[in-house]
Amino acid sequence: MISFSELIKKVLSIYSTNFKTFLGILLATLIWDIAISTIPVSLAMTINFAIPTLSVSLIIAAFTELALIKRYACFIEQKPTTLRAIFAEVLKKLPRFILILVLWMALMTVGITFLVFPAVIFGVWFMFIGTIL
Repeated sequence: MISFSELIKKVLSIYSTNFKTFLGILLATLIWDIAISTIPVSLAMTINFAIPTLSVSLIIAAFTELALIKRYACFIEQKPTTLRAIFAEVLKKLPRFILILVLWMALMTVGITFLVFPAVIFGVWFMFIGTIL
């Protein structure tokens, strides 16, 4: 069993040596967020484009999260893989992950609606579902 201090040192060393790789994976999300925040829109236009914008944001965020998890797992296991292979594997798992995210959001909404305590339980229960995939 690895000690907590060794674990933190290992994680920080992986992040510091592979910072450009992680930043490259986050680039799509960063560009999307900057584009959405800088486009001037009226209130009526915002209401009409809320669902498509949120859908695209969910897909981009889910793809980025899975890609980061997979890339970090490859670094931990010391497997030599390319970003192209990781992205191909992430694209295969993306529909299931989005379904899980939608179910998680529904459970959180129902939990918050009825009682805050079940929402916390469901939130913690499904928080690390991306690492399982």
